[in-house]
Amino acid sequence: MRKKIVLVSSSIMPFEVFLKDIIYSLSQGYEIIIITNAKKNSEILKEYSFTYIPISRGIRFFYDLIALIKLTFLIREIQPSLIISITPKGGFLSVLSNIFFKFRHLHFITGQNWLNKKGLKRLFFKTIDRVTLERSNFQLSDSKSQIKFLDNEKFDINKIKLINYGSICGVDTNIFKPDLIFKKKQRKVLEIKD
Repeated sequence: MRKKIVLVSSSIMPFEVFLKDIIYSLSQGYEIIIITNAKKNSEILKEYSFTYIPISRGIRFFYDLIALIKLTFLIREIQPSLIISITPKGGFLSVLSNIFFKFRHLHFITGQNWLNKKGLKRLFFKTIDRVTLERSNFQLSDSKSQIKFLDNEKFDINKIKLINYGSICGVDTNIFKPDLIFKKKQRKVLEIKD
């Protein structure tokens, strides 16, 4: 029986946009179980196992409690080798559901939803991020500036890693490559000096 990796998010979008190549690579050696609030399977990730848990993006205490209970029972049943979370709510619920089990947990840091909030709301969401980062085993950031920002905000950055120079899913150099001829044409069209 293959070992299992559980991926948790409050939205299907990060899996489809940012992590699809990583999921594919991991699936070569592990069984992949994707847990998200999507009620139907993704067309992009249709070959993987999906489990619907109503993980809302916003704060909805009753639904959040139900999602936490369902996720806890599911993680206990699956016994994953690794939990990978992305999105603040996905990370926080993963941390809480894993308190008693201690499965390895990797959290992708992709931004702070408390950045533009003030007062108690900012403190509340910042505390959620702090708990997620303290309780997960590993974190991957998408940029050096994000790590520096978290350090300035007094977060423990010792477990945060950055792959190469950043970017959550890398850059396809077959698509994005320097093209001096195109650059000169565009500068001329937009009337931008060299």
